[in-house]
Amino acid sequence: MQRNKKGKEALTIAVERSVTPRTIMDQLNESLKTLSDVESVAKARYSHLNAGSLDLKGDGYVGTPILTPRQMCILRQEDGNCGVPEDKVVAITDCEGEALAIGEETFDLNESLDTPTCSDVASKDVPIPGRSPPVIQSTEESHRLQKQKAVEVESALRDCEKRLRDEYEVKLEKNYRLIDELIAEKKALTEQCDKLVASMRQISEKALAKQKLLEENHKVELKKVEAKAAAAEKIKRERWEAAKTKAIKELTMKGVEREIQRLMLNHKEELEEMKRLYKEDLEAADARAFESYSQKLEELRSRFSREREEICLQERKLADGDLVTPTETPRDVWANRNWVANAIARLAGFISSFQCIKFIPKNAAFNLRYDALMAEERRVWDGLRKKLLKDASEEKDRLITLMTRERTELEEKINQLNTALSEANQRSLHEVARVKKALESEYALQLEKLQSQLESDKKGVEETVRTQLKSDFQEREREIIERLRKERDRQLEAVVQRLEAEATLSREEAESSAQERIKRMKEKHQKDIDDLEAAERQANEKYNQLRARCLELEGEVNCQKVRLAQVEEEARQTRATNERLMGEREQLREVVAREVAEEIAAAGAKAGQAQRELAEVRAQASAEVARLQAELTAAKLDAADELESVHQRIKEAIVKKDENIKELVRRHEKQGTEHRRGRPSLPSREEFQERVRSGKCRTHQDAGCLLASTLIPKQQKRTIRCHYTVDDDLISDNTL
Repeated sequence: MQRNKKGKEALTIAVERSVTPRTIMDQLNESLKTLSDVESVAKARYSHLNAGSLDLKGDGYVGTPILTPRQMCILRQEDGNCGVPEDKVVAITDCEGEALAIGEETFDLNESLDTPTCSDVASKDVPIPGRSPPVIQSTEESHRLQKQKAVEVESALRDCEKRLRDEYEVKLEKNYRLIDELIAEKKALTEQCDKLVASMRQISEKALAKQKLLEENHKVELKKVEAKAAAAEKIKRERWEAAKTKAIKELTMKGVEREIQRLMLNHKEELEEMKRLYKEDLEAADARAFESYSQKLEELRSRFSREREEICLQERKLADGDLVTPTETPRDVWANRNWVANAIARLAGFISSFQCIKFIPKNAAFNLRYDALMAEERRVWDGLRKKLLKDASEEKDRLITLMTRERTELEEKINQLNTALSEANQRSLHEVARVKKALESEYALQLEKLQSQLESDKKGVEETVRTQLKSDFQEREREIIERLRKERDRQLEAVVQRLEAEATLSREEAESSAQERIKRMKEKHQKDIDDLEAAERQANEKYNQLRARCLELEGEVNCQKVRLAQVEEEARQTRATNERLMGEREQLREVVAREVAEEIAAAGAKAGQAQRELAEVRAQASAEVARLQAELTAAKLDAADELESVHQRIKEAIVKKDENIKELVRRHEKQGTEHRRGRPSLPSREEFQERVRSGKCRTHQDAGCLLASTLIPKQQKRTIRCHYTVDDDLISDNTL
C-alpha cells in the first residue's frame, strides 16, 4: 500500500510540474519502476490467494478454502484510497465488474456443490483417506473449476491493467505535449518581453538624445540672443553716453557761476551760526559741570571726614588690646582685619578720586592742612599695613600646616578605599564568570533548539514567500513599467511644449530685434538719400540758372551785332565765365559722386566694425561666464568651509558654556549651604586662582572686592558709589 501511494503521488507531481526534459525523463523512469512494483505486488497477492485456495490438505489451513468475489472486493476496499485519479476509476470499476460476474458464478457453483470444510471433517472424526470416491471426485472437480476461474480472473485483471497502462501512457504523452507547448509559449513570451524591453530602452535612449540635442540648440540660441541683446545694450549705452557728454559740454560754468557764489555765501553764514551756537552750549556745559563738581566735592569731604573718624576710633580700639574678644573666633578676627584692609583700600580710592578732580579751589591754608592730615593718615596706614601683613603671614603658615595634615589623611583614606575596591572587583569578576558560564551553556541549548525550529519553519515559509514574492514582483514590475511609460510620455510632452514655447519666444525676440535694426538702417539710408537728392536739386537749379544766363547773353549778342566791337571784350568775359561755370559743374558732379562712394564705404566699414565688436562681445561673455562659474564654485567651497568652522566654534562654545554653568551651579549650592550655616567660608587657594583664571577677577581691584565680599560679615559691609583704585601691593597681600 505504501509503495502504491508513493508511486501515484510521484506520478501526480510529475504531471503537474513544468520542468526540464531531463527531469521529465527521470520522472518517467521512476513512474515505470513504480508501476512494475505495483504489478509484482499484485502478482504476489494473487499467487498467495491461489496457493491458499488450493492448499486444502495442509496443516495450516483455517477458514474457508474459496476466495469469493465479495472477499476480493473487501480486500480491494482495504487496499483503497491509493490516490488513483478519478478518470482511471471508471476503467478499474469496469474490470472489477467483469471479475465480480465471474466470481459470482464460481461462488454459486461452489454453493451448489456443497463442499465440506476442514472443520466438518474434524467434527465427524473421519479420516480423509477413507472417504468415498464420489466425494473426492467432486472435491477435485471443485478445485479444478476454482483454479480455472482464478486463472480467468487473473487474465481479466491483466487485460484491465494493460488497458489502464495504455490509457496512462496516452494521457502522459498528452501531458508531455502540453508541458512542451507551455514551455514553448513561455519562451516566446520571454522573447517578446526582451524585445519590448529592448525597444523601450532604444526609445528612451532616442528620447534622451533628442532632449539633449534640443537643450544644446536651446542653449546656443539663448547665447546668441543674449549676445545680441548685450551688443544692442552696449550700442544704446554708448549713444546715451555720447549724447549726455555732448549736453554737458554745451553747458558752461558761466551759466551756473552766480548760483555757485550764492551757495557759498549761504554755507559760510550757516557755519558762522553753528559756531556761535556751539560756543554758547559749551559755556553753559562748563558752568553746569563746575557746579556739579563743587557739590560732589563737598559731599566727598563730609563722607571722608566721617570715614576717617570711624577708622580712627576702630584703630584706637585695636591699639588698646581689644582686637580679640573672648567671644570672637580666629575667623572673625581675620574677617575684621580684611574688612579694615578693604576700608583702607576704599580710602585710597577716595584719595585718588580727589586727585582726579580738576575744579578744586586753590587755597593755600586748605592745602597745607590737607597735606598734614594726609601725611598723618599715611603713617597710621603704614603701621596698620605692616601689622596686618605680619598677622596674614602667621595665619598663612598655620593654614598651610593644617592643609598638609588634612591632605595626608585624605591620601591614606583613598589608599584604603582603593584596596577595598580592588578586592570587591575581584569577587564580582569571579561571580560574573560563573554566571556567564551557566548562561552560556543554557544559551547554547536554547540556541540549538531554536535553530532546529527555525530550520523547520524556514523551509515551510520559504515556499510560501517565494511564490508570493514572485507574484508580487511580477505585479509590481507591470505597474512600474506602466507608470514609467506614463511618466516618460508626460515628461516628453512637457519638455517638447516648453522647448517649443522657448523657441517661439526666442524667434519672436530675434525677429523683433532684426526688424528694429532694419528699420533703423532704412531710416539712416533714407536720410542720406534725402540729403543727396537735396544737393542734386540745388546743383540742377544752379545749372539751370547758369544756362538761362548763357541764353540771355547769346540773345543779346545776336540782337546787338552792331555793337560787336564794343561788346567783344564783354563777350570774351562772358565766354570765360561760362567755361569757368562749366568746370565748376563738372567738379561739383565729381565731388557729389565721391561723397556718395565715401558714404557707402563708411557704411560697409561700420557694418564690419559692428560684426567685429559682436565677436568680441561674444568672446568676453563666454570668458565672463567661465570666470563667474569658477568664482561661484570657489564661493561655495569657501562657504562650506566657513560653515564647518563656525559649526565647530559653536560646538566648542556650547561645551564651554555647559561647563561654566555646571561650575556656577556647584558654587551657588556651596555658597547657599555656607549661608544657611550662618557664617562665611574662606575660599581655598585653588578656587580663588580658578576664579581669577576664568576671567571673573580681571584686575587686582576685582580680586580684592571678591575676597572682601567673601570675608566681610553682612553687618559690616558698606556701599560706596565711586570709582577708586587700590594699591597693588596691598591687594596682593590680601589675596594671599
